[in-house]
Amino acid sequence: MREKRGRLGIVMIGGLLLLAGLAAPSLALTPCQLLTQQDAEQILGEPVAEPRLTEVVGMAAGQKCYFHTAAPLAQRGGVGSVSLILHDQATMAGKDGLFKTPQQYYERIMSAQKSSTPENVSEISGLGEKAFWSANGDTLHCLAGSAYLILEVRDLTKMSAPNRRELDQKLSQHRRSLSEKVMRQYILPRLAQP
Repeated sequence: MREKRGRLGIVMIGGLLLLAGLAAPSLALTPCQLLTQQDAEQILGEPVAEPRLTEVVGMAAGQKCYFHTAAPLAQRGGVGSVSLILHDQATMAGKDGLFKTPQQYYERIMSAQKSSTPENVSEISGLGEKAFWSANGDTLHCLAGSAYLILEVRDLTKMSAPNRRELDQKLSQHRRSLSEKVMRQYILPRLAQP
């Protein structure tokens, strides 16, 4: 009974805020809740700095959570990073932007990427409702429920190949595999929780 009263109170407060012209508090998850600092450390295999949560503006409103390796650049010869952008219905509806739903924005991005470099776009089945890999930026795009997720994982795995083109392809395949694993193991299960 208390839980019902608590939910009713939240709904009433949200309604009063809307009537007063104020934004209601968002009950949606942030990308830093969908992918935590501990997750990023497991993915990259070493400590990471505190996450940076920033607003995404432009064609569609959203939030970005960014992690990077903590060790100084000079000690390691590079910086590993993981970033997750979340475009959710609540955030997009409350902000100015060309697109008001995650589905519209996902479809537009996929269409644009397929038009410009179709050979770099691979649709993925069995991941959310829809998903695709973009070799242009080594990013995984996933539409899951009312969320459009863009994941980029740049670990510091060392690879070699006979030439730059083959190395880029090999690295992109590695990042795709890793990104799909991260989406399945960490992000989508948390997004599905009530």
